[in-house]
Amino acid sequence: MALLHGLIRLSRRRDFNVLVLHLHHGLRGPEADDDARFVCLVSERLGVPYVVGHADVGAEARSKGLSLEMAAREARYRFFREMREQHGFLKVALAHTADDQVETVLLKLLRGAGPRGLAGMAVQAEVFGVPVVRPLLAVTRRGVESYLHSLGERWREDRSNQDRTILRNRIRHELLPMLERRYNPAIRDVCLRMARIFQEEERWLDGITERALKRAGCDRLESDRLANMPLALRRRVWRLWLQRAGVPESVLDYGLIERMESRMGQRGGSGVIEVGGGWGLRISYGMWELIPPEGEEALTRPLPAFPIRVPGETVISDWGICVRVLPARGYPDPIEPGLGRFPCRVYVNRAKLRAGRGALLFLRGWRPGDRIAVGEGCTKKLQDVWTDARIPRPVRSRIPLLVRGDSILWIAGGPPAYDWRVASSRAASWSLEMERLSKESVASREGGGVK
Repeated sequence: MALLHGLIRLSRRRDFNVLVLHLHHGLRGPEADDDARFVCLVSERLGVPYVVGHADVGAEARSKGLSLEMAAREARYRFFREMREQHGFLKVALAHTADDQVETVLLKLLRGAGPRGLAGMAVQAEVFGVPVVRPLLAVTRRGVESYLHSLGERWREDRSNQDRTILRNRIRHELLPMLERRYNPAIRDVCLRMARIFQEEERWLDGITERALKRAGCDRLESDRLANMPLALRRRVWRLWLQRAGVPESVLDYGLIERMESRMGQRGGSGVIEVGGGWGLRISYGMWELIPPEGEEALTRPLPAFPIRVPGETVISDWGICVRVLPARGYPDPIEPGLGRFPCRVYVNRAKLRAGRGALLFLRGWRPGDRIAVGEGCTKKLQDVWTDARIPRPVRSRIPLLVRGDSILWIAGGPPAYDWRVASSRAASWSLEMERLSKESVASREGGGVK
């Protein structure tokens, strides 16, 4: 409620629109129904448009083997993505407060996180492909409630926030009060200060890690060069290298990095480490190379080209991705996380790519001799693009390209080709989007096709 009132006031000065989104998780019966009705009534009273979505989070949790909290989080962000595509808004504003940040830091600490986890939530971030902002992150929960009291505004409390079987709730209701009472009455300020320090240090360390990875080999890593790095830096280099190759975040834990460290002394012969998510890691005579989930034969086996309809959504089961081409104007909110990383989005010139019957675009992999426009009358070999971007050899052929004839519009995760750029922020454009799909998602969408 406080966030909504603040955004409405700000929108009148900054000239932007507000849309209220509420997802009914299907978990709390009549209480959740009352929450949804409350959102509708408040939105109507304040004159703000709203959308109420529905999900069966319990069924999703059971089918995917997830906790209710994680399944609910995935469902919320999926709902945000769908609404963003339908309504074209730029960002999702979330009402996380300073108290939520403190709880997050302690939760990460209890789970053994490093500096990146202890940095907590960022004011601006991208979560599951959704750009989010947290305007209230510096405001306490008590401050939010005082503001609502000053407005004479009511709000609703989620009863599940009292459930002590949930770790975050135990931190909120048991651990934090005990720490304040028996150890440090300023523990909340301490946690917030620690998060700010780690956020600043992480930004600095990211640049150092990037340069160290380049020295270590980028594509294939050399043990001799890794051995010359401090252990703390080497751990960060391992992680960045694996992330950049597309190894899932869920398997990038401390145990994996330690297993890699234990093989640092191997100089002769070869061996393979099971990374997780189908990935493998070969160490051979002091060289480290990733093996993709499809196996070593996938390094040379090309994936098939696939037609993409304009506009529309295309699910490509062989690649395990979904491509969306949607009408837009200008280039309001690109997502360029790096070549081959998902989700990603760019905008291209609509005048050069007319909608029509049949597929106008193709998605395919890299072919020898491919070039992309990088400037006025200037092209660059994709071989050089991969080298400059330090893309590991095992994944180069697995990075999707969107092409029209011999012209490459976009390498997934990067910017659009120079000659396909949108002329101005008011010019008609196409939004090109890609996201990686799980096997379950692909199967649920009937194994691929154009819609």
